[in-house]
Amino acid sequence: MIEYTNYLELPFNLNAHGVDARKMFGGENLQIIHLELKPGDSIPLHAMDLDVMFFVIEGEGTFLRGDETITLKAGSLVHSPQGIGKGWKNLSDKNFRILAIKTIL
Repeated sequence: MIEYTNYLELPFNLNAHGVDARKMFGGENLQIIHLELKPGDSIPLHAMDLDVMFFVIEGEGTFLRGDETITLKAGSLVHSPQGIGKGWKNLSDKNFRILAIKTIL
């Protein structure tokens, strides 16, 4: 049987930063989290002890990594190594959706 997940069928879940964060997959070495930032939402800089890849699904947002800032649009992929602060801002007037792909060692 093919297993699948549709984020729309997962329960709404506010993370510690007040952003809708729905776990789409959780395995031993990998997690995939769907994040949706409404206009004006942000996730402040925070460091984690794991590598994270972010894939922008929809919209446009500002990615912060350490002391760097870049604007990313739908279709973009960005890597954030472990131990370096990372964060997001949605400065647009539309929803901003990303997948956080976390490798767990």
